[in-house]
Amino acid sequence: MGVTCSSKAAISVSTTKLILLGAKGSGKTRLLYSWLLGVSSLVDTISTESFNVEPVQTPDGINLLVWDISGDPSYRTKRRQFFHGTEGIVYIIDTSDPALMQEAKEDLVTILRDRDLLKVPLLLIANTRSSQGALDDYRLKKELNLKSVLRERRWDTVTIAAFDQKEVDTSLEKLQNLLKSTWVA
Repeated sequence: MGVTCSSKAAISVSTTKLILLGAKGSGKTRLLYSWLLGVSSLVDTISTESFNVEPVQTPDGINLLVWDISGDPSYRTKRRQFFHGTEGIVYIIDTSDPALMQEAKEDLVTILRDRDLLKVPLLLIANTRSSQGALDDYRLKKELNLKSVLRERRWDTVTIAAFDQKEVDTSLEKLQNLLKSTWVA
């Protein structure tokens, strides 16, 4: 994907399409606007009914077009329309509720097996690390046991508390590094 502007010299600006997925209330919208505006600028976010789309730039200057797609179960049949042309997936799991793990695993497997998302890199985010009983990324990997669907895909995990700017920044850096490693490979 790219846009070219002509003047004295041609300038090419490339934008990477990213989809942000996860269950309703998992922290997708908060993460998106924390990347965009910073944690301290957010008062509160409202649940996304369909989708939000925002441009985000990584610390190394990668331009992302981030599609925050509703995690409401009634919207899941509609989200496939956003998959074509996707170059990166961020899937957020609220790990403070281990009862949601099986549902998250089933949803994630469905997404990763979609023909438009095969081999697209994945950043799996374990959100609400600071909540009592929340899983860290090691335990999350073990609980989800996704080795079979992640075999031919670059992926990584990160544990964050969505209210901690340093951890939010770390998630964006991990995403940036994952995307860079995919382009080199």
